[in-house]
Parts: sequence; structure tokens; C-alpha cells
Amino acid sequence: MDLTLPVNTEEDVLKAVTAAYDTACQWNLDEAERAKAISAALDGAIRACRSKGSIELRRGNGDGMEVVVRTGDAPQVDPLTVWEEISKLLHESAAKGDALAKTRALLAGMESELDETNRGVMALYAELDDRADKLRKADDLKSRFLSYASHELRTPLNGIVGLVRLLRSSAVPRSAEDIKQLAFIQKAAEEMREMVNDLLDLAKVEAGKVTVQPSEFDLGFVFGALRGIFRPLLQSEDVTLIFEDTSAVPSIYSDEAKVSQILRNLLSNALKFTERGSVRVWAKAEGDTVRIVVSDTGIGIPENELPRIFEEFTQVENPLQRRVRGTGLGLPLCRKFAELLGGHLAVESKPGQGSAFTLILPRVYPVKRDRLLKGEARKPRTRATLLIVDDIEIDRYLLSHLITASGDYDIIQAEDGQAGLHAARRERPDLIFLDVNLPLMDGYAVASELGRDPATRDIPIFAITAEKLSQTDYDRLRSLTRGVILKENLSEAQRVNIDLASPAQVTLL
Repeated sequence: MDLTLPVNTEEDVLKAVTAAYDTACQWNLDEAERAKAISAALDGAIRACRSKGSIELRRGNGDGMEVVVRTGDAPQVDPLTVWEEISKLLHESAAKGDALAKTRALLAGMESELDETNRGVMALYAELDDRADKLRKADDLKSRFLSYASHELRTPLNGIVGLVRLLRSSAVPRSAEDIKQLAFIQKAAEEMREMVNDLLDLAKVEAGKVTVQPSEFDLGFVFGALRGIFRPLLQSEDVTLIFEDTSAVPSIYSDEAKVSQILRNLLSNALKFTERGSVRVWAKAEGDTVRIVVSDTGIGIPENELPRIFEEFTQVENPLQRRVRGTGLGLPLCRKFAELLGGHLAVESKPGQGSAFTLILPRVYPVKRDRLLKGEARKPRTRATLLIVDDIEIDRYLLSHLITASGDYDIIQAEDGQAGLHAARRERPDLIFLDVNLPLMDGYAVASELGRDPATRDIPIFAITAEKLSQTDYDRLRSLTRGVILKENLSEAQRVNIDLASPAQVTLL
């Protein structure tokens, strides 16, 4: 196969020589013929370059390579000049080759260093995993020790406190010194029991053994109980304890005992560190959350100490602090309880002006999916449970009557949107009849909330309404429910037939 190559520049000369070598190799020419072909190609390419011509590589009569030079019309160029340019190109190529070799060597060295670094990182990860495992075991051991020790200490302490109270209240005459000593024993035992109780609760929280037992309750009752506990404990007439009215705050669905324990700790601290002024407790509903604030006009906390007060066994240095002893466990326990209930605890304070601790909780404790899978939230049922949410009593009665005319069901009723939402989350009925126009939360909002909650999103909902819905509202309602029932049709029905087989169906007969 013949090959024609244009030769216009010095680089073309190098290309022609390279082509001659490659072609000689393809033709399997021996070493002598290859050398001859390369020499002829170099000579011919230089001559062709002088006139901007070309060279042709072809088979000769003796199976060698014949180089034919075809000159062009360009002016002649000195061959020495061409050769110098070619030499320059060869030197540059060699220099680039050296630089490339050095770069490759450098990359190889860097790759070796990177491999070594990776091995070091892997070893460090392994060491960190080992340490983390040891820390987890140590933390578990600490929690189990605290739980065991606290439990074993609490029993005799309860006995000591009880016996001292009996001794102090008995009819046996005692000297003033005996009575004073018994009072000291009782106070010391009660302080130690308080510390042991906090330790036990903290150990349970860290071990994940504290369970939340939510129920619906009114904050007004909690505030009333706390008022009865703390008012008799006021030791100074210079301090006023104020519980603000909570009638505007709706009931919440959470763990009442833990909410009370958080507020007891906050109130106890506020009264300890307030020498004059007031301690105020108030609550306010904010959308799906409730804000409870315990504020005081006490000694306050320096800004740099605020992050530390939620650390275990930490107390702020203050002359008053030395007079009122504490364990340093109350606030850490309060924060952990707040997080356990799905909320959080925050603080604002200025030295000499007082502090305000804010507990923010969801108004409805979020039901966890793993609890549902374990079956902890639902009691065994012998009959299907239906929930009717309607603010008009006669409508609830009519629907209940029509339902029971067709079958035997347990029927739960709620008269506003919030109560209906709480009931649905608490009871998880088999089907819900939901009125559209409801106080506090309308039917759209209730259906949306139930649809977002993994615990309730599979409960079939049938909307009921007395209004003529626009197409937009009807489409929106259908996207949130399984069907829409008009109340005027209910008033003409004899009974309501319910089929709970998936998909659930409701038929008016």
C-alpha cells in the first residue's frame, strides 16, 4: 500500500520519518532495509519541505521502500535551516519526555504516600470504633450501676424518712435538742432521697427504659397541683408565687407526670435562687405546640455559664448557691424529659435580673411507628371502632343511630377538630366520619394531619358536610378522604352500611 504525505513544516518532516518507520515495520522489512527507508524518508522530506511539496512511500522492485519526492512551487529553503528546526523539535520532544517521566515518578510517589495515608486512616477508624465500643459499654455499665445503686439506696432512705416522721409525731415527750436532731436527720434523708430519685430517673432515660404514657389533660389542673405543693414552701414574704390563668390554653396530649416533674424542678430552682420579687408560671398555645414558661427575679446566670447548666453534676458558682445545696441533676433531667416528649427546654437569663426557663412541647405527643409495630398502643378489640367528629350533637346522634341499625360497633365521638385528632391518634379507630366545618381545626386540617402521621394515615376517612361544595373544595376533600357524604342524604337514609374490607366503603340505605 503506497502512502503520500504532504511536507510543509518541520513537524511534517518528523511525521514523514515516523510514517516511514511504521510502514517499514508493517511490511516486515529487515533492520537494514528499515534504516535505509528511514534515511531516505528523512532526506526526501527535507527536500520536499524546501518547496512545500510531498513525499510518496511505495514498494520498490526489490521489496524495499522507495521514496519519491514531489516538489512544490514554494521558494527553496536551506536544508541546514530545516535540519536545525527538526533538531530543535527533537530536543523539545525529549525535554517534554523527561518532564513527563518526572511527573509520572512524582505521581507514583504521591500515590504511594496516599496509600500509606489511607492505611493510617483505616487504622485510626478501627481504633475509634474500638474506643466508641468501649465507651458504649462503659456508659451502659454506668447506667446499670446507677439504676441498681439508686434503687437499692431508695428503699432504706424511704424507711429512714418514714421512721423519723413517726418519731417526730409520736406522743412521747422529747427534748428540744432531740426534736432538732430528728429534723436534721429528716432533712438530710429527704435531700439524699431526692438525689437518688434524680439519679435513678437519669439512668433510666439514658438506658432508654423510660416509657411515655400520654393522656389528655388540662394544664390548669397541673398548675393547681403545683400551686398547692409550693405555696406552703415559700420561706420569705418578699417572694410571690404567681400562676397565670390557663383557660385559653387547650388541653394537651402528653405524659402528665413527666410534664409535672419538669415544672416541679424548674419551680424548685426558681424559689431557691429568688430572695425577693416573684416567680411566675404561664402557658400559651402556639399552633401545634404549647409554650410553658417559669420565670423569676432571682440571681440570674452569667451568659458563659448557660451552656453548662444542663450538664450533669454542674452548678453555677454563686454565694447563694453555696447556701442552697443541690445535686446538679435537676436541669439535665428536665431537658432529657422534654426531648423524650418531643419538645425542648431553653433558658434566658441575666445576672441580677433573673431567669426564664421555657418548655416547648407538641400539643399532641407524636406516636412512634415502632410502638405501633410492637402493638403497645392498641388494646385487643372484639368489635370494630368508629370515630364520629362533628360539632353538632344531633348530627352525631343521627349518624350513630344509622350506623348501629346496620351493625354492632364501638362508637367514639368528638365535638371539635382538635379533640377528633387526639381521639384518632389515641384510639386509632377502624374508620372515621369527619365533619368539614369544625371549631379549632376544620376537617381539611384534621385529615391532612392524620394523613401525614404514619400511625393514622391508613385509617379510612369519610367526610360529611351540610354545604354544597365547589368543585375545587370537593377535589381537595376527595384527595384527603375516601369519600364525601352530604348530610341531607343522611337525613333521608334508613341506615348506614359499612364495609371495612380494603378499600373501605360506606353505603346509605
